[in-house]
Amino acid sequence: MFRFLFALVLIATPFLEQAQKIEGLVKGKDTDLPIRYAIISVIDADSLIIAGELTDTLGYFMIDELLEGSYVMSVSAVGYESISMPIEMDDNHFDFDPLFLTPKQEEKEKERK
Repeated sequence: MFRFLFALVLIATPFLEQAQKIEGLVKGKDTDLPIRYAIISVIDADSLIIAGELTDTLGYFMIDELLEGSYVMSVSAVGYESISMPIEMDDNHFDFDPLFLTPKQEEKEKERK
């Protein structure tokens, strides 16, 4: 029985889709400091949000358990312009260099006053 189960696992393993992981750091373009609690969303081809995460207090995020495929990743934070970018998950790990968000224009004007 053990041999049968072992053989079944060996045969089935290549057919299982492996989970993918993305991680990165979000910083303010104006300050080069981490942005806390930025919202990271992963959107599929049907425009459905399939995963999401907040950055931690150091601006770091990690989303795992994604399947291979094409997605759009959106990053937003209060007081900053949102950014979106296509990502292709075809490896088991996708690491972003720091992602920089630009402050919204009205926020800059408030700071000057």
